[in-house]
Amino acid sequence: GCTVPGLVIPRVQLAGDRESEAGFLEGAGDRPVKVARHDGTPDGLCRSLEAMMATGPVPDGLLVCHSTHAVTTLTWLLHRGWKVPRQVRLISRDDDLFLEHVTPAISRYSLQPAVFASHVARRVQQVLGAPTAAKPDLLLPEFRGNDTL
Repeated sequence: GCTVPGLVIPRVQLAGDRESEAGFLEGAGDRPVKVARHDGTPDGLCRSLEAMMATGPVPDGLLVCHSTHAVTTLTWLLHRGWKVPRQVRLISRDDDLFLEHVTPAISRYSLQPAVFASHVARRVQQVLGAPTAAKPDLLLPEFRGNDTL
């Protein structure tokens, strides 16, 4: 596990970001954590990463919200000479088709399209008042550990 986990998250948060941050902090327990908040632009993200990594304790694992930000984080780390995953491990909270073309392959959480579509269909049926089978209302993504762990 990580000695010092880090979270990379936009200041302006989308649905699920607040819950992700709360879960991240809860999961870290008593360990010190570092949070890099950024404005969502590549330059702003890089400035936040620079500030996070310039002062101790330096995180040895990063959870990055949003797949595009994970690519920016990975390339920033590599450009600055960080060894991924030997010095810093990286996980993207989100998946995206373009991540199949990134090397080293980014570890990430992935939701199968059929599972997501089924979940959305049940929610629409509930909103419309149609009867639905009682199934858990949680979408649990599959973890895809890759080169960045």
